[in-house]
Amino acid sequence: MPLEINLPCKPPTTWSQISHCETVHSIASIWLWLSMRFGDAFQGREAVQDASFTLSELVSEGLGLVNKDDDASGVGEHLRRDIFQMIRPFPQTAPRYRPRSCA
Repeated sequence: MPLEINLPCKPPTTWSQISHCETVHSIASIWLWLSMRFGDAFQGREAVQDASFTLSELVSEGLGLVNKDDDASGVGEHLRRDIFQMIRPFPQTAPRYRPRSCA
């Protein structure tokens, strides 16, 4: 089952375009995982890997463009502040996994 991905010709310039590219990248990642698990059914892994890499680069470029536009309009600082308020640091000591006893 090949996966056909229509890549955009230029980096995304809006948040919705970035979100769309990220969704397509996620689908490609799932497809790649399935192709490793069920290789006979999912063929064309190299093309999907290339497309996934290209999508990743396009999203990175798009983020730079959108952030630059946000900074010029003054929106970027508010977005960064809101995002940093949502992010909480990981606890210094993470709970450790303890397997259940078999007895």
